[in-house]
Amino acid sequence: MSKTSKIFSKLFLIVLFIKVFDVFKNLVIASLLGVSSNADIYTALISIPDSLIVILGLDTIRGVVNSEYAHFNTLGKKEEMWRSFNNLFNILFLIAIVVVCAVILFNNFIISILLPGFDGLKKEKAVEISYIIFPIIFLKIFIGYFHSVYNAVKNFYFPVIAPVVVGIALLISILLPYYNNDVIFNLSFANLGGNVILFLLMTGGLIRLGATLRIQKIKVDEVTLKVLKGSLSILILVICNQLYLFSKNYFASFYGEGAISSLHYSGTITSVIVSIVFATFFTVLISDLSSIFSNEQKVKARRLFLNTFSSLIFIVIPVIVLFIVYDKEILSLVYLRGNFTQAGIEMTLKPFFWDALSLLTFILYIIPTTLYLARKEYLLLTKIGSIVYLSGILLNYLLTGYFGYYAISMSAFFTTGLYGIVLLFYSRKIIGRLGIYANHIILIIISGLLTFSIILLLKNYLFQQFISFGFWNLLFVIIINSLITLSVFFGITYIFKVNFTSRLLKSLKK
Repeated sequence: MSKTSKIFSKLFLIVLFIKVFDVFKNLVIASLLGVSSNADIYTALISIPDSLIVILGLDTIRGVVNSEYAHFNTLGKKEEMWRSFNNLFNILFLIAIVVVCAVILFNNFIISILLPGFDGLKKEKAVEISYIIFPIIFLKIFIGYFHSVYNAVKNFYFPVIAPVVVGIALLISILLPYYNNDVIFNLSFANLGGNVILFLLMTGGLIRLGATLRIQKIKVDEVTLKVLKGSLSILILVICNQLYLFSKNYFASFYGEGAISSLHYSGTITSVIVSIVFATFFTVLISDLSSIFSNEQKVKARRLFLNTFSSLIFIVIPVIVLFIVYDKEILSLVYLRGNFTQAGIEMTLKPFFWDALSLLTFILYIIPTTLYLARKEYLLLTKIGSIVYLSGILLNYLLTGYFGYYAISMSAFFTTGLYGIVLLFYSRKIIGRLGIYANHIILIIISGLLTFSIILLLKNYLFQQFISFGFWNLLFVIIINSLITLSVFFGITYIFKVNFTSRLLKSLKK
């Protein structure tokens, strides 16, 4: 546990630093694009490469590779692992060429299907930009695969740091003369160029670790066969997941200028927490739990999983409270500059409430997912996830028809919440009952509700008169109230005896 905690702590600090840079980069781009048609086009198209990789089943390999390769690495069978790595590389290379050629050839059709609300000049521009962005698919297929291999061999830090080159490329691009007098072209070219550099960096790193990359006749060895079987077993899950994600932009595209981009900007703030959790805990947990299960240490796996899960709930609750109570102030501090107007803030405000709440449900489903992958319960994970995500598509349709574009975030909260609860229920067959940990989690959530009530009262009856929307005033207000929120929450959890602060500080100190 101490070794894992040390990795968590280092990764947390690294990812935190990188996310600060990432937020800065996103704010610069947001100030240039604002809530506009250009922003809709860019934010929608840049998500398509990842989405297509998932819906074609090519992303299923990531979690399975992490789990299977970690198992073989633990047993000392590195030669078999690297042989499988090269075989999978050759398989993916052929698939990537076919996929990229197909999406570029049928780009107009793909945009019509995924973004049916785009028409006229907006659609024409989206098709033009797609010629720059869609080739990124080829690179991202390998970048995702390589990332999992790094994690499997316990090399967690480099694949987290390396993607910063894409952000640097984006910032450099906006300083250059705009191609066609439009910044969206510069951003698109920078994304392509940044991913080329990232691919080369990650390839070189794996070669230094012992990997061989050569084009050869495909041979499906024992390890590769296990990975392919595991990937196929969760293929339906990831397809349903991606159809659910596609449905978000699909329905939002009908709600006019700014709908898609406001959803993106809302999610960008909460994604800081999501990215830290994913990069710090998800990949490490899969690798470590897989190694622990390989050694038949069920008690140790249970303790690692439940301690991590309850600690993350403890960390995320005060963040949610602050985001909900000071939503307008936070959005104004982050975005209110350049072409991002007050009207854009009001549009972004509607989904932000639900995105903040979804931080809790994100923890509820993403951490149990590591348990299922590490234990190789692929079929059970597929059954649960597929049903939930298909229900989420229906929920997106029903709620957007009644509430509008921001119901996409509302639906995400209910969908991920249901997914997490069901995963936790069935996790008992892997680690047994949650026991006292369930009581701890309930008390932490109650502490959060009490903290929310106190902070809301303080804002409405004490601090409201001191809030203005100047940058420095907003920064001061949010910093002070962050400290107050943490103090109140820590005090209540201390009374309820569910304060994990000392445990977390010891982990960071190590």
